[in-house]
Amino acid sequence: MKKITIVGAGFSAAVLSALLNQHDLTIVDKGRGPGGRSSARRVDGVGVFDHGLQYVHPKHNEFQLFLDEHLSSHIHNWQGYFYEDGKQIEEDKIRYVGNTGNNDFVKHLLAKNTSYQKELASLKQNSSGWDLSFKDGSETSAHNVILTIPLEQCRVLLEPLKLAIQLEGGMQPIFSVMLALNTSSGIKGSGHIIHNNSIIGWCANESSKRRENNNSNLELWSIQSTIEYAKNNYKHYREKKEAMLQEMIKAFTDHFQLEQLDVHYQNIHGWLYAYNEQPKTEKYIWLPEIGLGICGDWMAGPKAENSWQSASLLAKAIMKDVT
Repeated sequence: MKKITIVGAGFSAAVLSALLNQHDLTIVDKGRGPGGRSSARRVDGVGVFDHGLQYVHPKHNEFQLFLDEHLSSHIHNWQGYFYEDGKQIEEDKIRYVGNTGNNDFVKHLLAKNTSYQKELASLKQNSSGWDLSFKDGSETSAHNVILTIPLEQCRVLLEPLKLAIQLEGGMQPIFSVMLALNTSSGIKGSGHIIHNNSIIGWCANESSKRRENNNSNLELWSIQSTIEYAKNNYKHYREKKEAMLQEMIKAFTDHFQLEQLDVHYQNIHGWLYAYNEQPKTEKYIWLPEIGLGICGDWMAGPKAENSWQSASLLAKAIMKDVT
């Protein structure tokens, strides 16, 4: 059985784990836990904020079948009223969320042999596959390597290898504010798509997701910036973090015409690589002659279903060649 090492522990890696579970899988990720952009922020005494992936909406039956087979006991339909620019969306749309947080889409599928805080520093080909060197000084080897990390991180690792792979374009940043209120805001609805605001583009009432680990005495909100706001501010995020947090909260209160908020908890998180505005034509890359694969939502589109599509196609290609 040939060993496969997957770099990244997000949604694509979770799909690969489920589909390649008969193989010798190892997963490494530079983060402190599973999820990637499907991560959830847990705050003691407050609850859970989906500060990355907001929900999963299956458009294709094959993706629905995958969710039914692998995740049905860990997710539920996020019900409620949803609005777009103040008008209620009249649709019967399934929006799945994790029972305890949206990293439920990932953590229940990942291979048991998953290591965190392992940031890959370099890849080097050897006679039987790959040598992997990590920033903590450790090393390992694998017959096959699959990269499920953002475009820019793939480019850094692959450029020294001089492979005939074109990784063009770039991913866009986004910011997420996590806000807990001591009193009800009075805002109707579970989620709001906002187009007519230069700072915020999406607001989710986390308290409407029916999670037992949320403090029922608080009202929780996840507020996402527009891509343009993030592009204009990400270079100065570290020094402007507090100012940006307050600017996004003010945009939230102004948009919904709220009085002064009674804030219990507030924080902001920046995603440097959130969206690829121009997905690649090929949905995945598999080079069987050297045992290298690449997949991710940045190749197929911005949604979790696009991650599933990219990873599923790659898994099928790998299963034809790797025994």
